Amino acid sequence: MRAQNDEAEVARVLAALSVAEIVDAAGARGAPWIARRLVSMLASVPSDRLGRSLARFDAELQTVGVGVAAHALLRRFGASVEIDGAVPSTGGVLVVTNHPGAYDSIAMLAAAGRDDVALVAAERTFLAAMPHFREHLVFVADSREKGSVTSRAAGLRRAIAWLAAGHVLVQYGAGSIEPDAQFARPGEPVLGVWSDGTGLLALHAAKRGATIIPALVSGVHSRRAKALPGVGWAERRGVTTLAPLIQATMPGFRDVRVRVRFGAPFEARALLAAPTRAARTALLRAAVARLAG
Repeated sequence: MRAQNDEAEVARVLAALSVAEIVDAAGARGAPWIARRLVSMLASVPSDRLGRSLARFDAELQTVGVGVAAHALLRRFGASVEIDGAVPSTGGVLVVTNHPGAYDSIAMLAAAGRDDVALVAAERTFLAAMPHFREHLVFVADSREKGSVTSRAAGLRRAIAWLAAGHVLVQYGAGSIEPDAQFARPGEPVLGVWSDGTGLLALHAAKRGATIIPALVSGVHSRRAKALPGVGWAERRGVTTLAPLIQATMPGFRDVRVRVRFGAPFEARALLAAPTRAARTALLRAAVARLAG
């Protein structure tokens, strides 16, 4: 009974946070009361459904493990995942990947095949509201925030410690949402600008003997959801959460086929020989870009 009550409370908090994020993302916070109310009402039903699904996932992390819980969540969302390649079954592993959003993190947790996997993530109240999931997150402060230098250094130390303990760590090179390769037009880049922090983390991983693997996640969005007129309008205004929320919570959008492709382990000597963080980051970004070809 206590576990059920805890799950219900997590679901309630997540739903409320989801509504608040959508209101903010839509730019409705400073809008007239009626506009804020309308956006809030439209977001409430899908946010409630999302909250319940994620609360169940959070509870299952403790009872059945990361991989099983992640696969179960994808099924509830009506998504499947195809995995090409694999993460080593033991030892420290740094997976460097792209960040198309939507289901990419859940798919990566499912594809890793290990329960000792964590994601490098920006500090968000929404993520921290899931008590078991946050045990699989290494939070790093936003570089734009005051005092972020100290906070980011602390995040780097936590990431290094996780790898040094022989665990799997997933690093998103860009740190922000990138295009989904499955929806990219010919010649359109599928990777954004990557932070030099990726090269720094990879250097520490290589020095500690961790395996470094490039990965590419694609197909995380529903074509039907992306085709909705309202979604296009929102995305042109920088609101990238609407399509994932619709496809995860509304019927008729269960057409998501995610692919996670792991490349061959990166040669540590090449990273160690690179003269700068930027050069190491460029090597890793190029390795991920080749997986899209």
